[in-house]
Amino acid sequence: EIVLKGKDEIKILGDTVNDMTKGLVEAAVQSKNLTFGKEVQIKFIPLQNDENGNTLTTGSLNTKGANFFSYYAGADDLSGDYFDYKALDDKHYAIIKCDVSGHGVPAALIMVEVATLFLNYFKNWNMKNPKQGTNLAPVVGQINDLLESRGFKERFAAFTLCIFNSETGECWFCNAGDNQIQIYD
Repeated sequence: EIVLKGKDEIKILGDTVNDMTKGLVEAAVQSKNLTFGKEVQIKFIPLQNDENGNTLTTGSLNTKGANFFSYYAGADDLSGDYFDYKALDDKHYAIIKCDVSGHGVPAALIMVEVATLFLNYFKNWNMKNPKQGTNLAPVVGQINDLLESRGFKERFAAFTLCIFNSETGECWFCNAGDNQIQIYD
């Protein structure tokens, strides 16, 4: 900080430089927080790490009946983009593609809630359980109810949820505001 006494142009210039310096320090702190937030957010996305432990922009899972590939580069430092594929057993996978409305911290926080519900719901999934099987409505309802209960104004999560059988190629879908299925063959 530049300390000057007086009321002349040099004092005004010193005050201006001090204000700019404080602003730069605050911006650096906010940038660091956003960078950390993005690091946390991408931990929910199936990406691989390099030999130094840094998260890459791509990931893959190669199985007997399917190859999954992922790529992620958020539009902003933090976003509401989320996708995942989770093995349920040796041939079934739960897959989600989600886009939370908006950008920044609010969208990222909602995305983390959706990801947590997805991961928890399918943690002990059993295809032979008649209450589970291919019925995706309960988890979609839980996600909807949670977001609704939070009272977010003009915020929502549009997503597609799927259970995929890698042996037969069968898929069971449930769409929640996202009606595009993108398949690369």
